[in-house]
Formats: sequence, structure tokens, C-alpha cells
Amino acid sequence: MKKISLLAMAALAIMSISCNKPGPEGGDDQEPEVVYDGTFTTLTLSPSSSSVEMMVLTGTPDGKFAAGSNFISGNPAVWDVENKDVVEIANILGDSFGMNLAGTIVGQGRDANAGDDSFNNYAFMGKGTAGKFLYYNPDVVEQSYEDWDGSIYTYTVAVEDGSAAYSINEEGNLIAGFYYNGYSPLPCIWKAPFTSESDRITLPVPSSESIGFNVDGAEVRWMSADASVLCGFVIDDTASWPLVIWNRQADGSYVVDPVCKAFFHPFEWDPETPVNAPYMMFHPCGISANGEWVALTVQEYSEEFDVAEVAARFNLKTKELVICENGDFEPGSISDDGTVVGSTKQSMWDPKPVHSYVWKAGEKSAVDVAEMLGADVLDVFAETKMCYIAPDNSCAFGYGIDDSFNTTSFILK
Repeated sequence: MKKISLLAMAALAIMSISCNKPGPEGGDDQEPEVVYDGTFTTLTLSPSSSSVEMMVLTGTPDGKFAAGSNFISGNPAVWDVENKDVVEIANILGDSFGMNLAGTIVGQGRDANAGDDSFNNYAFMGKGTAGKFLYYNPDVVEQSYEDWDGSIYTYTVAVEDGSAAYSINEEGNLIAGFYYNGYSPLPCIWKAPFTSESDRITLPVPSSESIGFNVDGAEVRWMSADASVLCGFVIDDTASWPLVIWNRQADGSYVVDPVCKAFFHPFEWDPETPVNAPYMMFHPCGISANGEWVALTVQEYSEEFDVAEVAARFNLKTKELVICENGDFEPGSISDDGTVVGSTKQSMWDPKPVHSYVWKAGEKSAVDVAEMLGADVLDVFAETKMCYIAPDNSCAFGYGIDDSFNTTSFILK
């Protein structure tokens, strides 16, 4: 069934700057190195038909593949850009959120052959046309309740209410995400071969006492290419999902760093309560492949509710936080030099025109992608959403919805 609600967009860009690389004898006879600064010039659409509407959510650094789902079938899918083809994971219904250069995708879904007997969605990995679920506890427990007439009804529920895989390292032997064991999500990693209880490791969660506000679980959503840095958020009472980082140690374990502690204070209904941080939203939206930059949505602390949420970037090494001067958009992805792509947020309470932006490294403000591309290139869509930028800014992926509510993906170069 087709979408009724349109989504917002973001975009990216790429421009070549030549710099000569010395030859073996110190000469200039080698091919010049190409450096991309985040300026786009071309748009290429994904294959589209009555049975295929590709909605990409991530891509590969070389721009050869993008992953997401086929909106028509509901199957996780991969767009092969060079071969102009879309390949689906046939045995799973769901979405793919992460992908590596080898073409392995990870995401969340359910058994396509289970029919109405399967309600919970679980983490999966796949390649080509087949996928498999990562380890989860398959046990069920009985629960009962008493009806108004005194009758007792018994039913079964899953011990684990679901899980999701959001990212995979380039080596392909580690996947990050979370699972539900009860009400709260628990951050975790799965290690190859991903199928036994010992392959899933629960990551540490900051305590409410240590972080300074109530914490009810956490999720991992992104990772650096080598999986040395994991990025996610803790679940707070105000659903603002503030930033935390997990850093890998020499023994392979991870230590949690509550980065948000120095910046975030949840909204206080009691005006007498001291506020000790500048932001009431400090929500991560992605991490660069080199593990240095995090894209964020931040909101200055205020006793009012009309303070704008704006795009920002944070350097994990220098601890520098930079706010975009015209950042009234939500980041979608961030590259190795800190270039951010994103799109206007939309809601029924705050309708805005849809714009996509690229916020280049070192710049104070973002550039509208429609103006960057020019010639009404984006007019084929009513709304668009940018989802991925390559680590070197060489390409970016997104998807759009036209006036007839058809979904098509695209790559910008």
C-alpha cells in the first residue's frame, strides 16, 4: 500500500579539486588526486516500475550500491547502480539500515513466510537474495489476565520483543544494534557467525546516577568503518535520545562514554530545578567512517517549547561543537571531513517547504541542494530525503516522492 505522507529531503555534493601527486622520481607525471568538497552536479535515478519503488537508507563509499527496501514488496533491497538493477532479500520483510563494501546488508524484519503468526521484527543480515536472522532468544512465556466476568485468559508473548541491526563493519565480522528484553532496548554487538547466544554481546549502559538524568536503556545505530567507535543514544524521559559513544578497548570490549553529559539537560517541568547544561536536545544522526565526527540535532535549553532544533557537528577528538547558522534541517549523514547532508524536518504541527542541504566542512552555513544542482533538477520530486554521503564526499544517496506518491531513489555526484 502506498504512502500517504511525504518525507523531507537532504542532499549532498561533490566538486573536484585537482592536486598533483609526485611521481616515483618526484615529478608530476601521475594522475592528479581528486578531492571532493561537497558540490553536486548530477542526479541519477534508480530503476522504477509497477513492482519496484526503491527507498534507499544507506549506501557504499564507492557509490556502486545503495540499500533500503522495495516499497512495493516490503522486502529489503539493494540498488546496483552500475548494472541498473534492484535485488531483493526474498525471505524477509523489512528494511536494511547498514551496508558494507562487500554488499552485506543488515536491518530489521520478519520471516516473509510466517504470515500473520509473526508480529515481532528481528535483526537480520543478507546478501544477494537471501537473508538470515541474527541471534535472538526465541523463547516465549505465558501471561494471563482476568476479564470483567472473572474469566481467566492465557496467552504467550516473546521473551525478546524484537531487535534491530543498524551497522556492519567493512571486515564483515561485527554488527551493531540493539534488542528488547522487556520494555527497554539494550545496545549490543553481534560477532561472526552471529547465530548463537555467545555471538551477541550486550554493551554497557550509563546509569542514571552517573549521567545525571533518568536512563531507560540505549541503542547503537552507527559505527566507524573499523568498528572501533560505536555511536548511539540513551533513552531518556523526554524522548530526545542524547548522544553516547562506545570506544573499543585493546581486548575487544567496549567502554561507554556519555558524551552528552557535558551538553545535555532534559527539560525540567519544575522551574526551581537547577539546569547545568546548555541543550535540551543533543541527538546524534550519524558518525563519520573515520570515527571522528558526529552529526547532531541540538536544541538550546529553554523553558519555552518554540526553540528551534538545528543541525550541528561534533568532533570526538577535539570536543569542538559547531552549530550550523542556517541549520533548520535534520542531518542525514556525515563524511570524514565533517560535511553534513540533511533535509527539512516536517510534521503536521510545523509544515515547512521541503529543502535539502549540504553543510560543507569548515563552512558556517549550509547550501540548498536545489540551488546547487540548478536547472530544476529536483523538480521531478515533490519531496526528497538524503540518507547517505560517502566518506570522501564523492557521492550521496537519497530518495524522493513525486506528486503521485511514487518513491524513487537517486545518487548525486
